[in-house]
Amino acid sequence: MEKEKERKTGIDCLRIVAMIMILFIHFYGREALQPEFNLSDGNYYFIIFLKGMCCVAVNCFFLITGYFTINKSIKFSKTLKIWGTTLFYTLSFFLVFMFIRQGQVTGTEVLQSFFPVVTESYWFITTYIAVSFLSPIICITIPKLMKKQYKYLLTTLIIILVIIGQVYPYTGVFNSTTGLNLATMLLMYLIGGYIRLHLNIKKENSNKYLLGYIIMSLMIFLNAFIMDILGACFGGIFKLWARKEFAYNSIFVVASSVLLFLYFASIEIKGKFAKRIISTVQPLIFAVYIMHEDIFVRSKTLGALKYQNSVWFIPDLFIKITLLFLVCCFIEYIRQFIGRQFSKLELFKRIINKVQKLDEIQVKSLSEQCDKQ
Repeated sequence: MEKEKERKTGIDCLRIVAMIMILFIHFYGREALQPEFNLSDGNYYFIIFLKGMCCVAVNCFFLITGYFTINKSIKFSKTLKIWGTTLFYTLSFFLVFMFIRQGQVTGTEVLQSFFPVVTESYWFITTYIAVSFLSPIICITIPKLMKKQYKYLLTTLIIILVIIGQVYPYTGVFNSTTGLNLATMLLMYLIGGYIRLHLNIKKENSNKYLLGYIIMSLMIFLNAFIMDILGACFGGIFKLWARKEFAYNSIFVVASSVLLFLYFASIEIKGKFAKRIISTVQPLIFAVYIMHEDIFVRSKTLGALKYQNSVWFIPDLFIKITLLFLVCCFIEYIRQFIGRQFSKLELFKRIINKVQKLDEIQVKSLSEQCDKQ
């Protein structure tokens, strides 16, 4: 039991690391920097290497979800909480920026603020909620597969969603562009589930997992570098391959994501201080994503491009991402603190009890269906 607790702490650490990786990708997205870079610029190599290490972040979140919910489904209360937190921030930023702009907001901004999930204002959240709705069926059917059957399912999906589109990017049926879609995230969810059900994660292999992740990151870097050159020189299919450099459904990115997940799942966080930090910060990170990716905020997080060809680029990168992360965590900490005070009121206690009853109904229903099977 103790090992399981340590392993969960390691995965909680991965959640924090993955969110910082997402901040990097969004804050200094290579697409925004590429036009000003050239092969003689050292920052170019740094940015594509670091992005090669960070592009696994979203995949890791779905691996984690699959690992923990493959045999018990995602709770309705968790889905509702994610939806509510998202709506709280989108409406808050909408009101703030409507005041700043003196009421000058577009109809699209109104729709995205009031219906952030339906309008895909956050593709990650929309996809996650879609997976959560599918998880009750998945957790009933998939765990009943034999190991060979599960492996066959994953192999087939990897060939269809990963390999075919990467080898032949002209295909329209199997090509899922950069992997920002439900199909790719369901694949990662199922891989996480396979790891939980059929793979023995060994602590002594942690260094091998980490080394594998580093090697895959280097492969992503080399692939990006080579395809940038070939795409610029010859165009055609090389430009299409270049679009897959950091795609979530790239074979290198998928492999790298799994290896990084295995590393954090295999390590033990022993220090009490480190555990305390992780347990404090981990519940806050989801809101970090919501805040910095809000439709009114996201354009403000690309502001330091003046340093991109300067020696100040790297210090500027880490300082601003650190500050953004800490500020968002602080805001969410305050929101959660206020929320806990409201939860003590009788009205909110009733709402919480009703949501918990829905969770109980969901669990009971799934158990009955499993028994029938």
